[in-house]
Amino acid sequence: KQHLSLTANHTAPPTKSPSPPPTPPTPPGGEIQLKNNQSKIIKNEDYIIHLPEKVVVPAEGFNEYRHYVIQTSFTEDKWIKTVKFQVKPKIIHHVALFIMDLSFKHSYISNNQHMGKKILAAFGTTVGEGIDVFGQSDEIGYKLPRNSKFVLEIHYESIGKKVIDDFTNIHISFHSTKPKWKGLTYNITNTKFEISPHVSNYKVKTSYKINRTMFLTRVRPHMHLRGKASSMFIIDPNGVRKRIFSVDPFMKIFEKIYTFQNPVLVKQDSILECINWFDNSVENPINPNPERNVTFGFSTKDEMSQCYFHWQVPVDSNARYLWISNP
Repeated sequence: KQHLSLTANHTAPPTKSPSPPPTPPTPPGGEIQLKNNQSKIIKNEDYIIHLPEKVVVPAEGFNEYRHYVIQTSFTEDKWIKTVKFQVKPKIIHHVALFIMDLSFKHSYISNNQHMGKKILAAFGTTVGEGIDVFGQSDEIGYKLPRNSKFVLEIHYESIGKKVIDDFTNIHISFHSTKPKWKGLTYNITNTKFEISPHVSNYKVKTSYKINRTMFLTRVRPHMHLRGKASSMFIIDPNGVRKRIFSVDPFMKIFEKIYTFQNPVLVKQDSILECINWFDNSVENPINPNPERNVTFGFSTKDEMSQCYFHWQVPVDSNARYLWISNP
């Protein structure tokens, strides 16, 4: 197993970053470059990223996103099989691990949704029980090009008392041989909404057209405490609309990835449609404040309207980026 013992040096973010669609606003927070202190590789299939520092999560207030950039030292391409997240429950809004696209000239990452031309693969959890495993099957892998960089993103949530996180770590396992399918993960996001006080069934719709034929394997809706229900649809090139997923009620504390029994064929030029519903009324028992107008934001007291899609394509496909336009 390769363990990373890491030190952190803070660097200032650039003033502007290209933003191909779909792109929500950049979350607050800076980049931390991590120096890789190499240790003995006991088993080539394992790679462990430890939290590089003890993090004090304050009792109150918004916690900025933390980004840790990790330079790997693999001399050949690897295929990721699973990513296992181990975190402290309750204080984690989410943890995400990304693979940087080093072919893109601007490599700074400060946004967990900036897939576009900056990210080759993404793995994430909003786990509530402390452990979550991200992986699809023995036939699907996520390509990690040689000498790639990981970006570890952590967003903490204050819970009314000071907590020290000295536990978070990520365990990555690799395929021993090249898999049959290449995995891709992307999301669609809507940031332009405003939920009025006491509205119990507010709808937010987001849609994007895709640029190639692929198989959809898993989906995950993402909302905060006012999330009520979610549905996803495919509109094929002939205009036929088909529901592929629905969850009602949506429960933030049990948010998870849903796997299709069989992969869903999605043809080139189809439109993916995500519809999320929100409850900002007093009837919502976890609504932090039914008296306020609610807009997009990175705090759990604000809202997000996102749908994540997990795809498989032939392993030698050059597929990287999926979106054509927002129709």
